[in-house]
Amino acid sequence: MVNLLTIELIEDAITEDVSGRGVIKYLVNALHDKYGYVLGDAIELIKSSVSRGSYVLVITGFRPPPTYTQEADGPLGAAALARVLSMGLQAKVLVLIDSFRDSVDAMEVALDSLGVDYIVNCLLSNYLDFNVCIEVLPKNELLLKLITYELINLEPTLAIYVERVGPNYLGVMHSMKGIDVSNYHSSINELHNYLVRNGVPTIGIGDGGNEVGMGVIEDAVRKYVPFGNRCLCPCMGGIACSLRTDVLIASAVSNWGAYALVALLAKYLRRFELVMKPHEEVVGLRNLAISGVVDGVLGTRGPSVDSIPAEVSAEVVSRICRLIR
Repeated sequence: MVNLLTIELIEDAITEDVSGRGVIKYLVNALHDKYGYVLGDAIELIKSSVSRGSYVLVITGFRPPPTYTQEADGPLGAAALARVLSMGLQAKVLVLIDSFRDSVDAMEVALDSLGVDYIVNCLLSNYLDFNVCIEVLPKNELLLKLITYELINLEPTLAIYVERVGPNYLGVMHSMKGIDVSNYHSSINELHNYLVRNGVPTIGIGDGGNEVGMGVIEDAVRKYVPFGNRCLCPCMGGIACSLRTDVLIASAVSNWGAYALVALLAKYLRRFELVMKPHEEVVGLRNLAISGVVDGVLGTRGPSVDSIPAEVSAEVVSRICRLIR
């Protein structure tokens, strides 16, 4: 078992505002006021819902302006989760991401960087003999409905969203700067609604208020986050995502929230080799930059995440590693 002090120290580590964006403290305070420290809740949810052969969905992908290409935050966190869920719990993990080539490439690079074997597009070929599969979310509505139907047929037992942009109450997806980005992302509304209706446990991981899961603290996002209540696009509905998850993890960088979850799960399983390591963070971010992924805050290519250099992010990863030993 993981003691409460360890959980608190890890949550403190992943919520330190290293980049100075000034948002995370409001999200964390709102979460603590309602639920206290939530990482332990997330671990219990995973333990109770995942077993050998379970289908688990890990959903990521955000393509911010001005380039509208895949950002660095999300893929490595999703890859780290896929590794511990598949190798530690023997689950069958489907990593869902937008069908744009750069998004799929980023997910492949992230999994390769962590040494995770995977296949691509298993559902339409009806090939279900996999440990990890990257499944694309098409923009075409008919194809998206087909993929969603196939995912539902698998009867997943858990879904984890990592830095997955979500809609506001009007159905519009936004960047942190209040810009409508709906045309650059596939809708996960139908899939999410199925999960909620059927009681499938969900975990959201985000850092800004516009990600899936932030509906849990939507009032705080609207009150404290820039453009939270009123965006710059014609909808004027704000960037606050209205979709709720059973557990929401807020971290200064979404990847860090995923790494914390991975570390605690690996500690529970006594599989410390599955913990995200500092050198993997540096190598992974460098590989993603080479593949064309951008820093979501800076909007430029380079080995950084949300304006934080890879080596600085690796220091946070190192703190997580020390805390679980």
